[in-house]
Amino acid sequence: MGSRMRPLRQAFWAVAGLALLAASAHRLGAAPNPNEPMPPAEMIIGLLWKNMDLQAFTLSGNIRTPKNRHPIVLKTNGREMIYEALDSPLQIRVRLDASGSEVYTRPNANQDWKRVTGKGVSESVLGSDITYEELGLHFLSWPRIEPVGVDSIKTFKSYAFDAYPEGTASRYAKVRFWITHAHCLMIRADGYNKDDQVIKRVEVNGVAQIDEAWTIKQMQISSMIPGRELSKSRTYIDIMDGSAGVE
Repeated sequence: MGSRMRPLRQAFWAVAGLALLAASAHRLGAAPNPNEPMPPAEMIIGLLWKNMDLQAFTLSGNIRTPKNRHPIVLKTNGREMIYEALDSPLQIRVRLDASGSEVYTRPNANQDWKRVTGKGVSESVLGSDITYEELGLHFLSWPRIEPVGVDSIKTFKSYAFDAYPEGTASRYAKVRFWITHAHCLMIRADGYNKDDQVIKRVEVNGVAQIDEAWTIKQMQISSMIPGRELSKSRTYIDIMDGSAGVE
C-alpha cells in the first residue's frame, strides 16, 4: 500500500507529529504538582492546536475489542479525519477545531453526512469502548480549562489541565489531560464522573513512520473501574499499514 510503515521503538515524542497518550492503565497514577511553575495555559493549548495539523495519510487497520475486530481505513488531512468501516455501514468524519470540534456520520459515500449532537456523542462506535466524544476531542474546546500542575507521565515532563463542560453535552464531569513540555503534544486524557472518579482513559501505545512523517501505530481506549486504576474493558485502534496522500 504505497510507502510502507516502519515501527518506532524509541521514545516517540522526539519525532511524533500526532498524539493522544501512553502506557498501560494500571501503572498510570499521576500526581500533578500545583506548586511548580507553568507557562500560561493559553500559550500551551495554542501550541497544542498548532501541532494538531495532521499529515495527509491513508491508513488501514482495525478497531479491536475482546469480541470483535472491525477493519477500517483512516484518512487524515489537516484537522480532518475520516474513518471508514469496511465490514459495517459506517463512516465517521472528525473535524478538529479550537472553537468546537464536530463529528459526522453516514452509512456510505452515497449518503449525506449527519452531525452527531446531544446524547449521540456518548454513543459507542461499533460496540467498542470508543464514543464519538473521544474521537472528537470535544473537551479541548470546552469553555473552562484550568491548569492543575506539572507532572511526569512515562518520564516525560508534562503540564496537566482540567477541562469542564459547563453546559456542553458530555458524559464527563471533567476531563484531565496532559501536554508534554518538550513538544506540546497530548500524552494522556482521563474522563471523570461526577464523583471525581476516572471512568475513561485514552492512550497511544506506539507510532510508525510513513516516508518522512509519523503517525499513530496503536491507540488504546479503556473503560475504567470507578475509583480504581484498573480497566474493565479495552478497545484498540491498530494501524497496520499506510501510505502518504489521500485519494
